[in-house]
Amino acid sequence: MKKHLNIFITIILIFFLASCSTEEIGQNNDIVGVWQRVDYNDNTGYQLVFKADNTGIRIYTEVEEDKIISSANSFNWQTIDNTVTLLQGDISLVSYIINSEKQLVLSLEDNLPFNKVSNNTSTY
Repeated sequence: MKKHLNIFITIILIFFLASCSTEEIGQNNDIVGVWQRVDYNDNTGYQLVFKADNTGIRIYTEVEEDKIISSANSFNWQTIDNTVTLLQGDISLVSYIINSEKQLVLSLEDNLPFNKVSNNTSTY
């Protein structure tokens, strides 16, 4: 009887572990890609690049007359439920919420969300 109980518990544990990892993989696949803030234009741009290895790049670009000012900062990222947190080492930099329209926003009231514009991160 004890042998059957051990087998049953093992099967239940495997089931729970498999279902959690599949959920997390699906969530990460939804985030991986290039996200662009909705006010992106020829003079100003803000992008977030989320790579599959949980690293990423924040890119800000501004054009003033004849010069281009640009910065690119690397980060790590993690997802928990519908929240994506950017990390520098173990320090949380900022968290974005995935809203009902599948946009990244700093808060649910944010009117400058990020839209996913590409799944390809190979050029970053």
